[in-house]
Amino acid sequence: MLTDLQRRVIDLRDRQEQSWGQIAGHLGKDRAQMQRTYKAAKKKLAEKQASLDPGVHKVLGNLGLQDLAGQHSGWVHKEDPETGEWASVYYYLGKDGQPAEADLEAVMASAVEKVFRGDLATPARPQAAGDHLLVIDIADLHIGKLCVASETGFSYDRAEALRRGIEGCRALLQRAQAHGVAHILFVVGNDVIHIDKPNRTTTSGTPQDTDGTLHVMWDDALAFYVACVDMCRAVAPVSLLYCPSNHDWFAGFALARSLAAWYRDCPEVSATDYNTSPRHRKYYRFGGNLLGFTHADGAKEADLPALMLDEVADHLGAAQWRYWYLHHVHHKDRKRGGGSLRRLTEKDLIGMTALHVAPDPAGSRAPEIEYVRSPSPPDGWHDRNGYVNRQAVECYLHHPHDGQVGRFTEWF
Repeated sequence: MLTDLQRRVIDLRDRQEQSWGQIAGHLGKDRAQMQRTYKAAKKKLAEKQASLDPGVHKVLGNLGLQDLAGQHSGWVHKEDPETGEWASVYYYLGKDGQPAEADLEAVMASAVEKVFRGDLATPARPQAAGDHLLVIDIADLHIGKLCVASETGFSYDRAEALRRGIEGCRALLQRAQAHGVAHILFVVGNDVIHIDKPNRTTTSGTPQDTDGTLHVMWDDALAFYVACVDMCRAVAPVSLLYCPSNHDWFAGFALARSLAAWYRDCPEVSATDYNTSPRHRKYYRFGGNLLGFTHADGAKEADLPALMLDEVADHLGAAQWRYWYLHHVHHKDRKRGGGSLRRLTEKDLIGMTALHVAPDPAGSRAPEIEYVRSPSPPDGWHDRNGYVNRQAVECYLHHPHDGQVGRFTEWF
């Protein structure tokens, strides 16, 4: 295994692209020592890769990837013609086909996800335990977004987006299970893909810094969602709900419909026409909870309470607890009350989160409005303009009679 110093040197040299002089100054070491440390670490990683050939690399070889030189990462989808088994394998090899600071064996063990089409109808999962609805909302993942460390201080590409999305979902599930989960509402969309056109722009034509083509981003996003939904359906029945968004208006819709088709024969996963439709605002009722979802690039925030009153009036009488979950801005804003009485209760500022005491005005039944954090760091444009967010994924626990009773955050 690499030492902490070796890992830091490799990170600074390979991922942050610093010179030997910069690395030496950053770590307070001699320049020649840093070069020796880097060389020794690379040799150790090469020996590790060779030791994995009988195992990990054999798996990739059987899937048609015998020559891995120069490859960074990717997904492989392959069907075994004899058994009909489909395998979806994610691999990460680092720069020039060599493992970087991550241990390849550990990455493969945690990231390889297999989907057995013949087993969808009878999954091996425990009986759902507890009363709560768990809302998992991996918001604004931006698969295909490119952040360069030398420009922004953050490294983010397709591989990192997938790692944060999958590992974040796993962490949220583990924490929430202890509190009893009867059903999972899994929110899809919300700029899951960074672009919507082959010329690397959003739906409206805004150019973006990207890692890969639209085609590979779409494949990555589908594989990401299948991995997450499979984790969820092993805990409790799942409902999918799609939020259209401005970066991938059409690609996101196609992805939601494809995900519904993927699980069409899976009784514990529900993806209704309404839930996967292009309708911009959607609602979900759970006991005394009425939940509204929108990406937040459309209707004004101040109009959302009135829109809920108008669009789902039939559910208001039985729904004491009312909420709007919003996205798009990549940071936490939480508000309570309606109209001129709306009060800020939580807000992410640069380097900190501010909490405010703002009780709901007496007699108000206006919905609580909450913006969900994003695991995606700022790219060049956002960094230049000072839009720096606290990166995280989040989930929420709703009791059928007591409303939102818990939340969990996984930071990056």
